[in-house]
Amino acid sequence: MGVTALRSSAPKGAQTVLRALEILEAFDDRSATLSLSNVARKVHLTVPTTHRLLRALASRDFVVFDEDARRFAIGPAIVRLAASALRRDDLIPVAVPALERLVELTGESVGVHYRTGMRRVCLFELDSPQPIRMTSGIGHAYPLYAGAPGKAMLAWSSDKTVVEATASLRRITPRTPRDANKLRAELVQIRKVGYAMSIGETVTGAAALAAPILDHNGEALAAINISGPSSRWTREKMLRVAPALLRETRLVTRRLGHDDSSIRANGTRPR
Repeated sequence: MGVTALRSSAPKGAQTVLRALEILEAFDDRSATLSLSNVARKVHLTVPTTHRLLRALASRDFVVFDEDARRFAIGPAIVRLAASALRRDDLIPVAVPALERLVELTGESVGVHYRTGMRRVCLFELDSPQPIRMTSGIGHAYPLYAGAPGKAMLAWSSDKTVVEATASLRRITPRTPRDANKLRAELVQIRKVGYAMSIGETVTGAAALAAPILDHNGEALAAINISGPSSRWTREKMLRVAPALLRETRLVTRRLGHDDSSIRANGTRPR
């Protein structure tokens, strides 16, 4: 039975569910964020009906709303639901040995972050064995422009994605990037060295080092992130570990059958 036939034969009470699913399907790579009127037009519903359904989806984190940009995007609940399927796919099984080696090397928390729209979500994480540690939290979402894993993915994203992601920079902590031009210049430098670093950009007192895992187009599919308290996981330690992180992300990228040629093989200190 085709999709059209299934919808036409759906029970009357299921129409609201089908409309909500159509709203979620309106978001894609070309339409990662949408205004209320954009969504209403794409799903052929009135603005009031669309708004009511979006509010319901937002209440359960299936969509998120950017107050500054006045646009909606897919929320972390979608990724949480998809996490079990993603773990059965290649990415997590291939990445776990790399994460384990990095935890052993650094003693810090190591995770895989995945891009969804203009946000990144922690899909899988191995916690630091130390009593005082920093974790991203599986299923937690953060904007792409803040924090090492988001910046690592942005540096290997299309120009359109970079422009959209940096168009509205909202303050999360006092160290969250607020100047789009400075951030875009930082992304150029990140691409040169192969990794990104951050200190206190999403959580005060947290530091992170991240590098991208690339897809078949050479764009960031995900990022491996190492996070810890900034008092212990210092810039100097992160710079020493950067070459090992790059080796692991390149290995994961290759094992996924993708091209890793645009990631530097050896981390070098940014100038």
